[in-house]
Amino acid sequence: MKVYIAIECHYRYSVQINTLQDTLDSDKQLLEKSLELLDNTPKIINQREAMDEIISSDNTRDFIVMGNIINPNYTELELSIIEIKQAINSTENTINQYNQYLKELELKQAEIASYYETGEFNKLTDNIVRITKSNIYLPSEPVAPSSKTSPSNFRNVLIGTLLGGVVAVLIALIKEFWFKK
Repeated sequence: MKVYIAIECHYRYSVQINTLQDTLDSDKQLLEKSLELLDNTPKIINQREAMDEIISSDNTRDFIVMGNIINPNYTELELSIIEIKQAINSTENTINQYNQYLKELELKQAEIASYYETGEFNKLTDNIVRITKSNIYLPSEPVAPSSKTSPSNFRNVLIGTLLGGVVAVLIALIKEFWFKK
């Protein structure tokens, strides 16, 4: 059972690493294309050139020239590139973390295999507490509580007395005012 779980974990991390690697490759390709597109996109839009085109193509003279303005497509590409770089960084960090998990898992599998080969179920070194033949695993020994936590007898008696007094007073008042002749 333990070997099956270890194999399943190893397989799961391997599949996740392969999936993340594919995502990383596609993000890097997208980053290259975005950088290339950013190089070919003008940073500002020259209004003078746009005005000259309008004058040459049409006889209208009613328009406003604002000068040079920032190209909104350029700023959107910059933001997109920043997001892609952040996604690449996050994916690389996750891949590194999963690779670390795989290394630790392989080390623990080797330790467990060596203990199964020797047939001794002694305490293992490092993080594994022990290998037992039962399915119950206790991370630490149970500790008895130092004092009683619930129920509180004194509080229960006090609440019962108060409620009983209130009910007795209500019954006396009802008899006095409703059943009076």
